[in-house]
Amino acid sequence: MTTATARIDPRMRARRVAVVRDRGRRRLRVLLVVVGAVAIGGGAWLVVKSPFLDVDRVLIRGTAQVPAAEVRAAADVRPGDALLLLDVGELERRIEAVPAVREAHVRRDLPDELRITVVERVPAGWARRDPGHVAVVDGTGRVIADAAAPPAGLPEVVGLTGLPELGGRIAPAVATRLLEQLPTELRDRVGSVVVMGGVAALRLVEGVEVRLGPAVDVATKGRTALAVLTTLGDAPISYIDVRVPGAPVTG
Repeated sequence: MTTATARIDPRMRARRVAVVRDRGRRRLRVLLVVVGAVAIGGGAWLVVKSPFLDVDRVLIRGTAQVPAAEVRAAADVRPGDALLLLDVGELERRIEAVPAVREAHVRRDLPDELRITVVERVPAGWARRDPGHVAVVDGTGRVIADAAAPPAGLPEVVGLTGLPELGGRIAPAVATRLLEQLPTELRDRVGSVVVMGGVAALRLVEGVEVRLGPAVDVATKGRTALAVLTTLGDAPISYIDVRVPGAPVTG
């Protein structure tokens, strides 16, 4: 083999060198990307876990009947928890599991505060558990509290087939749902409500029974009963039958 034959073509040598250099540059770029990603991720993690973004205060608003301590316990957020790592949706679900809470809204207030705003359930009536205890229920029939005495101004719910513990719903739940459909002026006069066998009736504080029949079209039946009461004034009656709202009967 002659020297001329063994000598590598300069153009081929240049191409090989260019290929090697290109591979080296690609590897360097990949390495730089990986190192950069690690550095950014590590930096972000350090920022998130920084004491500057820890929970220092939990502010609770909207509580009246629900103790703020109960909301705080349900949230289970402690000073020093990483504010940005808190699952806001999960916190809201835990707080809404408190029987008397209808809605919960949680917001991060950087750098160090968590704000919790609750919307409480409104008591609609009460049911007797035993001679010394009553269950307070809201308009959906949910038991939101237990008490030693009936709350003032709320009607008693009688004829229930089930009275669950806190957080459960009475049966039938329509016993309190129908109250919310009544005209306010009539609802304020209700002393007790009963739903049995699908038939509902009200006992007013003045002793008059309002027979609603099936718990449907309650708003119309309530307006009819109120109109009859207004028309009769102080006339003594024992009941008003509004099962057919267009043809009320008194007796």
